[in-house]
Amino acid sequence: MIPPSANDNEVDTESLLGHFAKHGIEIGTDVLQIRTAKEHDSLRKHIEQGQYDLLVMGGYSHPMWMEFIFGGVTQSILLSSKIPVLVSH
Repeated sequence: MIPPSANDNEVDTESLLGHFAKHGIEIGTDVLQIRTAKEHDSLRKHIEQGQYDLLVMGGYSHPMWMEFIFGGVTQSILLSSKIPVLVSH
């Protein structure tokens, strides 16, 4: 698996912003790239400290044994989030 580049993320973000703007929805964006399991705590803290109504994130799965040992960011966020989460794979 090849992770998306920063340029891909910028294009996706701009496309999403444009789509919402066409429908009269004003949004702000924070793009955080989580590359290690240890970083998912920083994502959770960022969400808890912000004024967010919705979290949109990519979701990826790993072998069950790997998630059991190291944990999974997607599962962790889905189980702990206090706001709605839209996940795309």
